[in-house]
Amino acid sequence: MQPVSKNYVLNGNHYFQEELKFIQFKELLDLLLPLQNAFPKSEKESMNIDLLIKLFGQNFLRAVATVLIPEGKSVRERDIERMMEDLEVESLGKIEAVVADFFLLNDLHSHIGRITKIMGMLEGNLGAGREKKKSTG
Repeated sequence: MQPVSKNYVLNGNHYFQEELKFIQFKELLDLLLPLQNAFPKSEKESMNIDLLIKLFGQNFLRAVATVLIPEGKSVRERDIERMMEDLEVESLGKIEAVVADFFLLNDLHSHIGRITKIMGMLEGNLGAGREKKKSTG
């Protein structure tokens, strides 16, 4: 049975993680769009923390903070910058646990499929907009 949520204490503050809410998905998508060509192209190239750190670069802690929710707050009440400060002083082991739990709590293949579909739609819309500008301009 898949876990429903995971709890963490990061820098003395309590957080939990559960299946992504749409707002979190959108925030991650905003971070991922510039990286779309860097994602593994096959099942053999698995997602792991080293690859995620490489992909996200300076936005890695922002991505990790995006999936967390402070205890007693809603997903809309998160202060991502403050949460990143809590993550900065934590061990790599704890951060790796948050990332590993993300994969347990979320159907990654389904999310990647959704991201790919949305990216395709965005590219189609952008391409159609460019074509429209060319024909009217």
